[in-house]
Amino acid sequence: MAALTELDLLLERAADPALFERWLDIGRSTGWCEHPVRLSGTTHQVDPATGEIVSSYTTADEPDGHLLKACGSRRATVCRACSETYRADAWHLIVAGMRGGKGVPKEAAAHPALFLTVTAPSFGPVHTRREKEGAARMCHPQKTARCPHGRRTDCHQTHQRDDDCLGDPLCPECFDYAGAVLWNTHATELWRRTTIAIRRELARTLGVPTTCLADHARLSYAKVVEYQDRGLIHLHVVVRLDGPRRPS
Repeated sequence: MAALTELDLLLERAADPALFERWLDIGRSTGWCEHPVRLSGTTHQVDPATGEIVSSYTTADEPDGHLLKACGSRRATVCRACSETYRADAWHLIVAGMRGGKGVPKEAAAHPALFLTVTAPSFGPVHTRREKEGAARMCHPQKTARCPHGRRTDCHQTHQRDDDCLGDPLCPECFDYAGAVLWNTHATELWRRTTIAIRRELARTLGVPTTCLADHARLSYAKVVEYQDRGLIHLHVVVRLDGPRRPS
C-alpha cells in the first residue's frame, strides 16, 4: 500500500471538523512556526486547601498527542515565522526608545541620539556588489599590480545580488582568516569595552567621577548584529543619551 501523502493526511484530518479546528488553533498559537517544539504530558490544577483536583489537562487528547510551542528562533534561515515575530517586536521596542511609549517617556524623543554602524576592518579584498544611486557598479574596477601570489587584485564584473562569489577573497592566500575569526569571536567584547570608554569620556567631559556618572547622564542603546557577505559580523546600534533617572 502506498504511503499517504501530506495532502492525504490533511484531508483525513479535515474529515473531523472539531479535530481540524483544534489543530488550526494550535498552529495559530505558534504563529505557524516551521519547527515547533512538541510537548507531551499531563497537568493537574489542585486546590491547595483541600487537595482536590480542580481540573486536568493531557496532551493525549490533542491532535497527534502533542501540544506545540513556537521554537522562538531569531534566525530566518531556521524559522521565518518566529524570526518575523522577533523582528517586529524588536522594531516596536527600538521605535519606542526613539519616540516614547512602552514605558519610555515621550520626552526621550528630544534626547540626543545617534545611529551607528560598527563594521569589521578589511582582512583582504573580497568580491562585492557596489551600488551608487541604485545602480550596480564594477566589483574592483581599479587596475592594480598582482598580489604576492600572482593573482589579479581587480575584478571588472558587476555582480548580481545572488552571485555565489560575493564575499569570497580575491586571493584566498592573502586573506587574513585568523584575523577574521578573532574579530567575530571578540566583536561583542569590543563593543562592551567601547561602551565603557564612552561612559568614561562622558564622565571626563562632565568633570565627575565615572562612578557618579549615573547621577548626571545615562547611556542607553539597542544593537543588532548582522553577517556580511564576507562572513564577518557588524553591529547596527541606536544610542541615546539621557539625563539622570528621576526618583519615582
